[in-house]
Amino acid sequence: KIYLDETKLRLPTGRLTMESGLIDFPKTDPNNPELALQGSARIMGYDVNVGVEGTLQEPVITLSSTPPLSNEDLLLLVLTGKKPPSSTGDPGNSQRVSMVALYLGQDLLTRLFGISNEDDDSLLERLQLDIGRGITSQGEDTIEAQYRLADKIFSSHDSLYLTAEKDVWDDYAGGIRLLFKFY
Repeated sequence: KIYLDETKLRLPTGRLTMESGLIDFPKTDPNNPELALQGSARIMGYDVNVGVEGTLQEPVITLSSTPPLSNEDLLLLVLTGKKPPSSTGDPGNSQRVSMVALYLGQDLLTRLFGISNEDDDSLLERLQLDIGRGITSQGEDTIEAQYRLADKIFSSHDSLYLTAEKDVWDDYAGGIRLLFKFY
């Protein structure tokens, strides 16, 4: 049996933290170990929980999120970082290209400046960009950016963000957001 401590996996959408796990190599079939893993991630504003059970050849992966998403939307979010389609319709190609460019840019910054995604306070993990959620009056994609400045200001479940956006009226705005979570 192998007991896993907390392990961080890097995905194109962010970091998945496997909080605990057990890999058991049974005597009857040691080449097909049994898995029992639990993990979580924060991806584009969703708290995602991941469970992996079963054997290595036939794993059963269970995903859940807060706020809740359908299985298909949640799988798409975890694997690609693409938010579920909204009532405004399917995002255009420019949004998909922007998501790929953002990931490649983060990877380039990590390599050039040694900014590590493994650190809890990584510069790149504090930044969240949402491009193309809507269309401006001039026909361009809207842009929302937020940078997490600090955590645990008043309680153990709050965060302070610096925000900026280009909204649907082609106006630019900025501000400070204090986010409270009640558990």
